[in-house]
Amino acid sequence: MLSHGRPRTSANEESASRRRAGEAANDRASPQRDAAEAGLVLERDGRLSNERRRPARLDAAQPVGQRGGARSAEPARQCPSRGVLLSSVPAMARAARLLPALAALLAAAATGDARPSKIAVVGAGVGGSAVAHFLQQHFGPRVQIDVFEKGTVGGRLATISVNKQHYESGAASLHSLSLHMQDFVKQLGLRHRREVGGRSAIFNGESLVLEETDWYLLNLFRLWWHYGISFLRLQLWVEEVMEKFMRIYKYQAHGYAFSGVEELLYSLGEAAFINMSRRSVAESLLRVGVSQRFIDDVVSAVLRASYGQSAAMPAFAGAMSLAGAQGSLWSVEGGNKLVCSGLLKLTKANVIHATVTSVTLQQTGESTGRGGPPFLDGEHAHILCARTLVCDLPGWLRRASGKPSTDTRGHCCPESSDRALRPSLPTAAQGCPAAAHRGSLAAPGRGLPWCRGPQRQTGGETPRTKLRPVPSCPPPDGKPLYQVWYENEAGVGSDYYDIVVIATPLHPDSGSSITFGGFDPPIAVAQGPFQPTVVSLVHGYLNSSYFGFPDPKLFPFATILTTDFPSFFLALDNLCPVNVSASFRRRQPQEAAVWRVRSPQPLLRSQLKTLFRSYYSVQTAEWQAHPVHSPHGPLPRFMLHDQLFHLNALEWAASSVEVTAVAAKNVALLAFNRWYQDLDKIDQKDLMHKVKTEL
Repeated sequence: MLSHGRPRTSANEESASRRRAGEAANDRASPQRDAAEAGLVLERDGRLSNERRRPARLDAAQPVGQRGGARSAEPARQCPSRGVLLSSVPAMARAARLLPALAALLAAAATGDARPSKIAVVGAGVGGSAVAHFLQQHFGPRVQIDVFEKGTVGGRLATISVNKQHYESGAASLHSLSLHMQDFVKQLGLRHRREVGGRSAIFNGESLVLEETDWYLLNLFRLWWHYGISFLRLQLWVEEVMEKFMRIYKYQAHGYAFSGVEELLYSLGEAAFINMSRRSVAESLLRVGVSQRFIDDVVSAVLRASYGQSAAMPAFAGAMSLAGAQGSLWSVEGGNKLVCSGLLKLTKANVIHATVTSVTLQQTGESTGRGGPPFLDGEHAHILCARTLVCDLPGWLRRASGKPSTDTRGHCCPESSDRALRPSLPTAAQGCPAAAHRGSLAAPGRGLPWCRGPQRQTGGETPRTKLRPVPSCPPPDGKPLYQVWYENEAGVGSDYYDIVVIATPLHPDSGSSITFGGFDPPIAVAQGPFQPTVVSLVHGYLNSSYFGFPDPKLFPFATILTTDFPSFFLALDNLCPVNVSASFRRRQPQEAAVWRVRSPQPLLRSQLKTLFRSYYSVQTAEWQAHPVHSPHGPLPRFMLHDQLFHLNALEWAASSVEVTAVAAKNVALLAFNRWYQDLDKIDQKDLMHKVKTEL
């Protein structure tokens, strides 16, 4: 009899069919079920954990070892320095039964690359704090990020206290197009400081050559009267450069990165930007019709105030500086340095107050995969330090990959006699410092590793081993390992990292003393001097007669820029505190105020007397602020080694707070793409075409 067009089957046949389907499902799920019965949890990055589950069941449909990035095409060559130690229990029969199941289960996990365990960032300024934030965004919150800082967090974003008020001694204002900084302020819940307007003037050592008024049309008329349409040509030139530079945000939003400064500039403006890095500001502006007088009076004054340099500096750096003189500016309420401390707190980075002295390369492993077969004999997994060798009694099994832990220590284990399960260990000939510490096989013990040498302690029913540290071994999968040496009040220390980002200038003039060892060829840092800058915060009465105003009540300016003369100071401005209340007003010229004087050298007493009728206090901050930009100097690279990067390389092309944040994003993307071998996202030469089509 037919029912719905299908033959009716007997009850026995249906029962047999269900039984066969159930057996097939059990066979497919047996590796996961057996692993769950052993109390092992395979995390999404392929690591083992001793976490227990209730009920002891692993969903067979759950993807194993998933993660972004490229996957290794061949099995991992393991190093015992990345070990997971599985504790011994009496149930050896169960362990033997679970070995094939765990091998099958973890073979899937081995196909995915592990994320880096530790990252070092040298410098806690805007670059270091931003790159720590971006690195955590890409690699995830489980990656440990150590930030080394020898001074105070913020770097060149700093404040000085004068008369119980804090004032900016570093970068005081940010441009409205600083998109990364705008995003940081939004994420951290910070506020823009209320701006208190003030007028500017340019001083040539004898008189004011240009004065700003409160009327926009009158200012335009004065510019046209003195310099013709040069100011319009300058504005068009700067806008064209900035329009091309803004492409970097779209590139970075789609994950593209660049290994060198020239590659980055070429992607933005092709050969035009490369030529701008080799041609002076004056030459470039003369080519577009800007008059020499306008360059000498106005352009040079802006460049001196921002870089402390003349119009002979490269055109690209000059364009970035001139862009900051146009458009609206803003600052962070409470101080711009709050962005740095806020990002580090948001990232939960480990800030280490120490001076980094050197970075040395440890020997690199030869394999290409990060996964590998684990060794286990029981139900409890204990994760040990990822960079020590571990061992214990017969039946203790190990895995050459794992999450590092700083509160455990290990001893070297012999290789397993079971070649089917034994990982490939680097030898002394391959440069592994721990190879000489490996013991010999004392007893096969069912093909499981047996450890010799360490002192044993017994307590309770389960014997334990007293573990001691041994030298580190190369990491797996061919990725390098870097040893960072540092000094602080406690003495000299070091630690090992998968990725190292140098977020501080490397030139000796900048105060850096970081050396690099073990690299072939040796690492060469950018050569060239840095521009010294001294910021003096003077609380006193301005000598307005020096600027042609005998009556101080008639002096209307809050900012004075200078041309090539006088040479002893670059710019002078009346500062507002970092916390501006609604009732705040600028002090009148005849009143005592806080003035910031930027100069190439510390001001002498006679020079202070020239600028001020009298003063209550003078506080100074001195640093090597910017490279001395040369139009003929080579541009450095971000990538110093496989996973060693120099964030500050971009400041040799241009230097500003937002440019540093752009470099931080680029380095984070570069590290991420290189770690997972996503090479199509690095140094793409056709990004301009992609922007018009795909992006």
